[in-house]
Amino acid sequence: MATRKNRQTDRMSGKLGSKIMYTWKGRDCERAYAKPKDPMTPAQMAHRLVFGTMSSLGKAMLEVVKIGLRGKAAEGRTTEKNIFIKLNKQCFSIADDEVSIDYANLKVADGPLAAVDFGEPSTVDGRTIRVAFSNREHADRFNYVMLVAYLPGKHNCMLSEPVFRSAGEAEITLPESWTGLPAHIYGFCWDGKDIASPSSYIGAVNQQ
Repeated sequence: MATRKNRQTDRMSGKLGSKIMYTWKGRDCERAYAKPKDPMTPAQMAHRLVFGTMSSLGKAMLEVVKIGLRGKAAEGRTTEKNIFIKLNKQCFSIADDEVSIDYANLKVADGPLAAVDFGEPSTVDGRTIRVAFSNREHADRFNYVMLVAYLPGKHNCMLSEPVFRSAGEAEITLPESWTGLPAHIYGFCWDGKDIASPSSYIGAVNQQ
């Protein structure tokens, strides 16, 4: 629909019938309206499917990436979700109309803090995942360490309570509804404000 831009000059802009009205260098112009092409090629459909999966995962992990990618988003003047997609494009592939995700290389946090050296995850009481870690030399022991659990089967994500980097271990208790389903565990360091470390993939666990 065309709209009047300036009542004094009586100029119009927008779609009017089969024409597009616009102003260029102070002059009124028009061009024929062309319906955008959507050939729905296999490559185009594959790209849309992959992008949709990336966007859906970024949305599911939004609580996490709003902390882990906050600094990167501010630096790039964009959103944490956009940074998540940019960092993880190479982790998504498609074959036979099925999108695969390389969870082991997925990044849920990134930044200049020193990365954390995590050990193997262990299960306590069947639901609580405990992970030991060591503090790197010259790293601030009063930064926080946080664990992340993601359950692909339900597109659920959760974040542990933060512990000081000097604590040496962190825990995350998985919901009972996750029983019998594999969850992916990540960890990263955070300064409590805007800066994080690169995240680490700790491993996959199956709650008993």
